[in-house]
Formats: sequence, structure tokens, C-alpha cells
Amino acid sequence: MKVASLALPVPVFQEFSYFLPSPLDDTVRVGSIVEVEFHQRLLMGLVCALQVRNEENLKPILRIVPVSPWGEKQMDWAKRLSKIYFLPLGEIAQLFFPPCLPSQWKFLEQRVFTQDGESRWDIPSGGRNLFIFRETFRVSSRTWQKLLKEGLVRLERERTFPQESSFPEKRFFWWRILFTESRRQWCLEMIENAQRERRKILLVFPDFHSLDSFEAFIRKRCPLLRVIKYDSRLSAKKRLLAFRLVEEGEYDLILGTRLALFLPAFDLYYHVIFDPEEKGHFSDQIPRYSALRVLYEKLRIKGGELHVVGIVPPLGIAHFLREGEFEERDFPENNLPKRKTVKTITYESRKQRLVLAPPIREEIARVTAQGASVLLWVQKMGYASALGCGECGFYYMCPDCEVALRYHLDSKFLWCPRCGRKVEPADACPICRGTLWENWGEGLEKVHAEIQTIFPKHHTLRIDSEMFVEGQELLESKTPYIVVGTSAILREELLRRSALLVVVSLESWLYLSDFNAREEFYVKWGKALQLLGVDVALNTQVFVQGSKEAITRMGQFLKSWREFYSEGLEKRRVLGYPPFGYLLRIIGESRNKDACLLVLKSLQEELEKKGMTVIGPFPGSGFRKRGRWKEELGVCFPEQDLEAVFETVVSFLPYRRREGITWDIEVDA
Repeated sequence: MKVASLALPVPVFQEFSYFLPSPLDDTVRVGSIVEVEFHQRLLMGLVCALQVRNEENLKPILRIVPVSPWGEKQMDWAKRLSKIYFLPLGEIAQLFFPPCLPSQWKFLEQRVFTQDGESRWDIPSGGRNLFIFRETFRVSSRTWQKLLKEGLVRLERERTFPQESSFPEKRFFWWRILFTESRRQWCLEMIENAQRERRKILLVFPDFHSLDSFEAFIRKRCPLLRVIKYDSRLSAKKRLLAFRLVEEGEYDLILGTRLALFLPAFDLYYHVIFDPEEKGHFSDQIPRYSALRVLYEKLRIKGGELHVVGIVPPLGIAHFLREGEFEERDFPENNLPKRKTVKTITYESRKQRLVLAPPIREEIARVTAQGASVLLWVQKMGYASALGCGECGFYYMCPDCEVALRYHLDSKFLWCPRCGRKVEPADACPICRGTLWENWGEGLEKVHAEIQTIFPKHHTLRIDSEMFVEGQELLESKTPYIVVGTSAILREELLRRSALLVVVSLESWLYLSDFNAREEFYVKWGKALQLLGVDVALNTQVFVQGSKEAITRMGQFLKSWREFYSEGLEKRRVLGYPPFGYLLRIIGESRNKDACLLVLKSLQEELEKKGMTVIGPFPGSGFRKRGRWKEELGVCFPEQDLEAVFETVVSFLPYRRREGITWDIEVDA
């Protein structure tokens, strides 16, 4: 019998064998997407190989999904992502699959043609997929039956073949473009150039707001352009329609979030990603990936042009620019940034410490009195970083993660910033029964409450990471306001209309557990400096408040990006850290600590035999989470060892969940 090896979207590093029934024997090929039954579920899988062999007890492939089979380069791209992110090929492949709508497959499997003389439908001579025809023209069942009966249209079975385009050149560009109006003009020029060359474009945005804004602008300026918008807000049917239109090549421009990266745009040449450092470009759920890295790997295999647009290059782009792999470009802009005055303020003694120092209060009063707005940038959510007893020193900690619980005044609860555990504080200290409670650290709620107390007659707003806004109408007006928020306040429309930016508690940005925290703060800080006060007549100022140790490090963040990254990149080169290599975190979670450690120590020995730098095992973040132990192993290795490390890790951890242990792998590349 003919047997297919399938990559299925399950957390297992192996392929599964299914036999081809005779009706599918001549239609299924390597790269086809098929539907199969797997543990009483219907799944879509990717055909990785076909063989003729005798084997019993195999399940049949149920049907072939009516989409184009993958070509060789598409397979190479998916396999490359699988190895980079240490994920089964089936989990990577599911990113490329269309939304599962079996009820529509009967229409996807057919192609409609018009007879001579029938011109009311815009159908090319090669016909149009029936699903696209029905969704585009909204043809009712009654009208459709009439058309068939009168012989005005005819149907043929859809034939799918591998579609793939590749380009000999691979070009990468970094564009420094500050303002939205400049980015729109740049996009128009790129569209005009692509139209002359008869090439197509993909624009990838980090959030819905910027996506919708650009879509409205482009549709207004280019009404004849065939534009497809693709993001998670679309219904399953609309996503499937967009998927099929792209596969047919019926588009000139795709706009979308990171989901649009995986559309079957086989003839796509220009790829553009805006602000690659933004969180919207990173998947925080399995399969985890970075939109910029996905595009970079695609162009290395398929060719084309990648244009990265931002204000300050993140660490990875800075490395590519230093190595000459990316070309640096500037777009001429009329509204050049103003020079900013940066002042630093250290805290007073612990007993005299104020949330905002007197000079900052005075400057806020002066700026608002002149009709300008103020931004206060806070790192932490909630009211305070910790809540404890002022008599004995006790403070609330998460019993699972062993970190201080963050106090939220709005809800009167304590929350763990890692696992989300919710705790209601007691009226008296559980240790000494004291009632003198103290809180430490400045959270968003505390800073906002102080601003409301000091400036009761001013318009104050609070914006958090989930874009909760008190008074959206005020943001859209020209009324001066004081905004307190997390990094969500670093929006162009807010920064341009503000004359003062206050960084509250600098140390909370610099001393995060993420080893990339310093570089991430620099990119956000650079964006704020460039855009602050562009539309106001006043001289703009920046106040940075923090501990003495943190303030001594402030000078490095005033350097150009070339100077700032220079020292850090050299250190990373010596250590083999990203972007010069890979950092791998292998995390095991189990009720049986010894079983987890046994696997990690065996894996450590095997990796060290192959010359890899291994750290651990050591207790993981939140290492006693709800009665389960977490243990981690860190692996640092260069690009040339990726294949060897992948094979070794996969051989030890073929399943994500097995024998009571849940495994997770996080990659920094």
C-alpha cells in the first residue's frame, strides 16, 4: 500500500503513518494538506513523505484539503522554523493551515467558468474558485441553481498544484522613519514602485490601531488597489476567503498582523514590518515565534526584499547593520525632532521618599499652566510592588513563585506578577498581629493617585498595558492632560502633544529578570525622546527619577545606538549569546522533582559530551507552582551546532507531556 508520513499539530516530535485509499492515490503528494482521524479528533496534517510498503493497522487519510500543496522551499522554511524554535514540524505547519471549515470544502473543491456571452460576473478565462465566487458576489442558492440550469455557468473539479516563487536576490533594509505621515508617504512610494515592477507587498503591523489607520489611508489614496486585510478579528469564513484569494494571487497588497506572515502568498516580493520591537510581533503562546525572525528566515530561503521600519533599531537589527547584512536608509522628513533637556533626580532618604520629587511636581505645574500635556512613564502595574508589616518586616510572598505579591488598590487584592495567584490581605499581620501596614515601590495606581491629589483640577488619565483608558474622548481633544501609564503611553499621538516626560523609578526598568531588559528600555526610551513635544511650542524636558545606582547608569542611554550597542554586542560575542548564538531554556514541571532532575541531568551530560555550554539544572521561575516543581536547564550554542542540539534535545524530550512531567522550551536567538 501507499503510505504517507504526516506532521500533525500535536506536541510530539515524530511523524505519523497513514495509508492512502485508492480514490486519493493519485492526488496526494509531498506537501499536500490532508485530514485524518487522530485519537478521535479530526486534524489537518502535512504530508512529509510518501512510500510504498506493507504495514498493518494503519488508519486511512480521510480527504485532501482543497488548497495548494507546499513546494520545496515552503517545506524548507517550515523545517527551519521548527529547528529554531525547537517545536514539532506539525505545530509550526498549523500556522500555515487555513481555518478549518469543512462545511465550505465542497465549494473549495470546485471551479466555476462562465459560458460565452455571460459577462455579468467578473470571472477570468481560467475560471474562479467556487467558494470565492459565492462569497464575492453573494449568490443565493436559488440564483445559483438557475444559472446552472440555464447553462450560463459550468463547474469543474479544482486542480491544485504546488505554487512557489523564489527570487535570486536577498536584500534587507532598516528604515528610520519617525512619523506616521512620513511612513504613509513612504508606503505610497513603495506601492507605486511595486506597481511599476508588477510585484506584490506585505505590510505587517504590531497592533490593530496602526493596521486600521494604514488600511483606511491606503484604500482612500489607492482605490483601485486590490487590498487584503488579515488579522485575528476576522471570522473563520472571512479568514478562509482571504486565504483563498491570496492563494489565487488576487491581490496587490496584504496588510495584517503577524498572522498574515503565513498566508500562501507564493509570489510575494516586498515584505515590510513596522516597529519590530513591539510586543504585538511576538507570540506568547505555543508555537512561540518572532515576526521579524520568521520573515528573515523566509527571505534567506525564498529571496525578495525585507524592509524594517522603526525609530531606534533593536539589538538584532543593530547587529545586522554592524555586520553589513542590512542596509541603513533614512526617509526625508520635514518635522525634525527638537532637542530635549534630560534631568535626573535621585531619591531622598527612605523616610522622606516621595512618589514624585518636588522639582518634578513644580515642572508638571509649570507645563500644564502653559497649556501643554505631561506623561508619567511607570513600569509596574498595581499600586505597590509589595505590601507588608511596618512593625516586624513581614511582607506577602507568593507561596508558589516566592516573589513579592503586588498590591492592587482598586481591587483590594494582592496578585502574583508571575502566576497570577490572587490573595486577600488580612486586617492584621499574620506574624506579629500588628496593624501598621506599609507598601513599597511605585506602581501605576499609586502614581496616578498622587497626581490626582496634587493636581485635583487637572485632567488626569491612566493607561495600562491593556490600553484601559479613562476618558478616550479627552485624548482625541486638544485639552491638556496628565497621563500616567506603562509603556502603552509611548504612542505617537500622545508623545507629540506632550512637553514633559517623567520616568518614574528608573531602577524598575533596569533590574528586570530578563537579560534583554537594558536593550529593550533603550529602544523605548529612544522612541520617546524622538517623538516627545514635536507638536508643541514649548521647550520639551525629560525628568528621570531613580535610585543613586540607577541614575549613575543613565548616561549610557543618551548615547547613539551605535555607541550604546557596541559594548553589549562585544560581550555577547565573547559569551556566544544572541545574536551570535542561541540561548535555550529547557523547563520541566512536575510533582516529582527527582524525576524531572534525572532527565535534565542526563540531557546535560549528553550535551556536554558534544561540547555545549550548559547551565544547571537549577530551580525555575515560580519553582513551586501549585504543588509542582519547576527545574530548568540552560544551553548556549552557536548556529553551526543547532542541528546537533536539536536532535539531542528531541531524543530526550520527544513528548511535551510524559510520565507526569510537562516540558517547555524557550529560545532566544
